Amino acid sequence: MIRPLVAAFGFVLVVATTPVFAQAPAQGAEARQFVSGLGDQVIQLIGDKQAPAAQRKQQFASLVDKSFDVDGIARFILGPYWRTATEQQRADFQQVFKTYMVNVYWADFSQYSGQKLAVTGQRAESPTSTVINSEIEQPNGKPPVKVDWRVASANGGYKITDVTVGGVSELVTYRQEFADVIAQGGGNVATLTDKLRQKNQQTGAS
Repeated sequence: MIRPLVAAFGFVLVVATTPVFAQAPAQGAEARQFVSGLGDQVIQLIGDKQAPAAQRKQQFASLVDKSFDVDGIARFILGPYWRTATEQQRADFQQVFKTYMVNVYWADFSQYSGQKLAVTGQRAESPTSTVINSEIEQPNGKPPVKVDWRVASANGGYKITDVTVGGVSELVTYRQEFADVIAQGGGNVATLTDKLRQKNQQTGAS
């Protein structure tokens, strides 16, 4: 099974902005602050060793639900299969996929070794969508990994709708690999949902 939607999410732990953005449009500045704030909350969760792991994971699940457009991501990933799926199949997939995201992201935290993410730029794609450019610093003199965060504004807030790591869209990767799973199941979305559910059970999800 492929990596999570945001392979770099577990490393969004220290976000540094630079003065170059002092004259940035309000929407871009707010989107940047949104990404930075997300990193701050992740830091807090990781550092709070006094709280039970189950409690922190539940808080993290709420953070993912609040920060990512999970339902929109799920619809995009299913692509044409979304149209052919029943309402129940859609709902089942969205629920199981959300749990899968949380499980893999949470597991990624064990790999954290102090990497830092620095915001390096931004560009507006539309009146409601901004791409925040960043780089993840790597140890041992390795070149940084470029990560772009697509942030959409809606209902007075912001949601992450895609992440591009090293020039590769995580959503597109998901869509391609999940489509193969569904095709192998004769076009039945339930085949993919069942596989993700099995993964969730293996990681101890409820």
